[in-house]
Amino acid sequence: MPVDEATDRGIEAWLLAAGLPTPSKAVAEIRRQSAAAEDRNPRIRVAPGTCACRYEDLWHIVADRDESAPKPDGAVVGDDIALPDGLLHWQPAESGLPPGRSLSIRRRRGGERIRPLGRGRTKTVKALFQEAHIPPWRRADWPLLYEEEELLAVPGLALAAEAVVANGCEPLWLPRQ
Repeated sequence: MPVDEATDRGIEAWLLAAGLPTPSKAVAEIRRQSAAAEDRNPRIRVAPGTCACRYEDLWHIVADRDESAPKPDGAVVGDDIALPDGLLHWQPAESGLPPGRSLSIRRRRGGERIRPLGRGRTKTVKALFQEAHIPPWRRADWPLLYEEEELLAVPGLALAAEAVVANGCEPLWLPRQ
């Protein structure tokens, strides 16, 4: 829902269309937070297991993460793997990671850096997410691919220049909707 449509009636209609209740406290808080500074990313509980989250000029309905789901900690370049929050998919690429290479899968902790292919300098993972307009609630679940302590890939966003080979595989992250 666009922020500029955040009237009480607009919010109620939006929540009802998503099959959610319309508690007056949540409706009032969404309306109030719609006027907050653009760099704010409010998260408002609208029902058990569900929040309304604002990013840029839109409100989104977001389900809570399932922390109890088993999480694979490893991947092999070229082999798709289902993770609790989505699918790590590999596609052939002119420049990519070498097929068959074993990598570990980690979640963000903050401060990670990578020197992306085609760019001279290192970048923070946070900057890559911001440039790609990835909402904050998606960032925590985005898999980061490591070999030992070296970050080699942020799927769909960056490959470490020093790890790339010709005719390799490129990872893509397909999050659950």
